[in-house]
Amino acid sequence: MHEGPKASRFRRRITGVLFVGYALFVVAITLTPQMPGSGTVARTVNRVLAALHNRGLPLSIDYLTIEFIGNILMFIPLGVFMAMLVSHRHWWVLLFTGTLMSGFIELTQLLFLPSRYPEVRDLISNSTGFLLGALGPSSSDFSLPTATPSSNATAKTPSAPQCRAATSALRSGIWQRAALRVEVACHSF
Repeated sequence: MHEGPKASRFRRRITGVLFVGYALFVVAITLTPQMPGSGTVARTVNRVLAALHNRGLPLSIDYLTIEFIGNILMFIPLGVFMAMLVSHRHWWVLLFTGTLMSGFIELTQLLFLPSRYPEVRDLISNSTGFLLGALGPSSSDFSLPTATPSSNATAKTPSAPQCRAATSALRSGIWQRAALRVEVACHSF
């Protein structure tokens, strides 16, 4: 089922607004003069880590590990939004965009924010998060093409119980998009 040019343009605009808004949020976090981890959040994280270490969490999981994982998680939405904005023909742009964005942040910290510490570790974690986010929409868009009567005229129409079983099995979590495609395919014949 084709959604039409107006719906597609509207979706791209909303995605663009979300991308810009979240990118500004990331810029506010990464390019402020105050070093994250130097205040209340750092004290809380260190207290929680100390309590978890006392309960058996390996000592190798420290503040730097939490920060690394946090950087990955922070850049995942940027990758998701960018993947939704870039056409399938230009997928290769996603390979470089996250690294360029992270490089811009680290270079800005180096040149203009003496209280911040740019690190290669941050470049790696940010780029990893961006790529993980970009893989989500990209892989789901390519994996299940929607069947239409014109593209597959010899396909049998699935029965109502088959459609219900397929869509209910796919309804959870990340498979909701696939369930919608199965539902559309079932009702398009």
